[in-house]
Order: sequence, then structure tokens, then C-alpha cells
Amino acid sequence: MAEYNEAQKRFLPVPDDLYEDRIPFLLRPENVSRYEDGGTVYILDRRCYPHERRFEKCETYEDVAVAIEKMVTQSGGPGFAVACGMTQAARLAKSLSPDKAAALLEDARARLARTRPTNNNVRYISSEFHQYAINALEAGKDPELELRERTAELYRRDHLINYFVGNFAASLVENGQGVLTHCFAEASIVYTYLALESQGKTDVKAYCCETRPYLQGARLTSDCISEIGFDTTLITDGMPGYLMSRGKINIFFAGADRITEKGDVINKVGTFPSAVLANYYHLPFYAYGLGADPGSKTAADVEIELRDPDEVLCCLGNRTASRNEKLHGFYPAFDCTPAEFVTGIVTDKGIYSPEHLMDYVRDGSII
Repeated sequence: MAEYNEAQKRFLPVPDDLYEDRIPFLLRPENVSRYEDGGTVYILDRRCYPHERRFEKCETYEDVAVAIEKMVTQSGGPGFAVACGMTQAARLAKSLSPDKAAALLEDARARLARTRPTNNNVRYISSEFHQYAINALEAGKDPELELRERTAELYRRDHLINYFVGNFAASLVENGQGVLTHCFAEASIVYTYLALESQGKTDVKAYCCETRPYLQGARLTSDCISEIGFDTTLITDGMPGYLMSRGKINIFFAGADRITEKGDVINKVGTFPSAVLANYYHLPFYAYGLGADPGSKTAADVEIELRDPDEVLCCLGNRTASRNEKLHGFYPAFDCTPAEFVTGIVTDKGIYSPEHLMDYVRDGSII
């Protein structure tokens, strides 16, 4: 049974369907990643969405791992893909001896955990689902069935958390304001706009950075916000300063792939410059997150993923740069926004300033 803190009670009762009929196509559970009878996993290919609604077919957890590494799924998507990949491993493990089953599950956990080095969500979920499978085997239960049920719970829990995250975020926005986003903050940004609608703030203007080189802002964020029904303007990553100087943007929201105990925000590269600009123009910057990452005391404790430098020489598979042999690319997938540029962290339990972020773990749980 759910328990709610005083801040969350502002947004009760929780809709039974969590706005299921309003969730954009991209974020419906069956479209993020799904496990089908027979052990095949289908992952929506976000590299070509929304121009093409194509699903990557993964027969093994190795296929799932490769799909994550190749950016078939991004933002919060890899965590759900990991859950499905671990379910594939559990399907194989139930026909093996205890020792071989344990070895297989550990191999799957380790392989899926190292697919994205900066965002720890893949590590947490692979470890969690590994333990679920072990417990099921030890209890004489079907580990495949157990993990399928746990995956459904994971989706439900994620949407419940983001219902609260979105409502807290929306409470920071006034009707008629301009909201800047960078990259794709998954269900957090979707529930923010659903909450804005429910709060009667339908004149909010969305400004989405395109987010080079994969264009998540252009293809994912802007698609979701406009599908909900809000006026949405796409801009290049270099335009926020101009719009801020003209009074078009009033608040900046971004996701967080990791947050340090100090309150530094690690997110898609390009977040930091917009946060600095927001600070210069005295505008607030809020990051979505669920508290600090355990063990990440400062930004020095966070590994920044360096992707193939050739990826910045192309856009959606098309070469955009010269082919001069002396020309090279460079692609750190994330940057770090120091805590002094962060107004607050929007969580499912409320809004925390960076210096009080560690209070998050002491404020109870919603489930």
C-alpha cells in the first residue's frame, strides 16, 4: 500500500490509470521495450523515431546489450531493456543446474550493467533483477515468470514516481511562461506537461534544444510535448542564450543521468552551457532526479562516456562534415553542471536544493 509524505498529498488522489490514454506513443510500456512469449525482446528504435516506428528484435540478452550500446534506446529506455534482457537470461537459467544457472545470470547481469558507463540505472536494475531471479530459483519458482511480473511492476512504479515528479515540476511554472528543455527527460517531462494541463496552465510554451548528434530533443521531446497538445518550438543547441536575452525562456528543466552528493548534475552534453546562461540571466535551472547517486560524492567519481568521435561528423546517418583526413570528431556524451548553477532537484518527494539533496533518502518512500 502506498504511503505519501505531506508534499505529495497535494497531488492526491493519484489517477488509477495514470493518464494511460494520454501517454505519448513513445513512452507506452509496450513501445519502450517488451518481452514476448518465446523470449524475444522488441525495443522501439529511437534512432529513427518518429519518422519510422521500427522495433529492434533481440533474441538474446547479448542482442539487448548491443542495442543499448548502439543507442537503439536512450534516456530512461535502457533500464527497461535491461529488465527484459535479464528475463531472457532467466528463461535460459531455469533449465540449467543451479551452478550453471547462477553463472549464466551473473554473466547477463555483468554484460547488461556495462552497456552505459555514466548512467547507473542499468547497473541498479540488472543487479535488482539478478537477485529476483536467484530468489525465484531458490524458492522453486519460475524465474522467467517472476521477472516478467517484476518488469510490469517496474513500469508501473516508474510512472507513479513520475506522476509526482511532473506535478512538482509543474508547480514551478506559471501559465504563459516559456520552458526550455535539453535532450529527453523521459516520463518526467511528459508528466510535467500532463500536470501543467491538469493545473490549467495550457498557455505554457515549450522550447526544445535539438540535442546533437542524435537529435533526441528534435525527435523525442518535441514529439511528446506536441502530442500532448502544447505549443512547441524546436531550437538548435546554440540558441538558448538568444531566447533568454529576449525574455522568451523563463525556466530550464533537464534530466539527470547522475547527480552527485554535492548536487552536481551529469546530463546530456550541452546541459552545462544552458545552465550557465540561465544563471547569467537569473533564470532557474531544475534537474529531474531521485536523489544523489550513492558513491558519487563529486563529479570526479563519475565516468563520462566517450562515444565514437565519428558520430558527431554525421547526423541521422548522413555525413555532415568534410571528409578531410585531418578532420576529427570528439564526443563526450555527457557534461557536468556544478551545483552552484543548479536551483533545485525535482523528485517524487518534493524539490530539494543541492545542499539539502541528501535529505531525500530520509523523507520516506511512496511505495
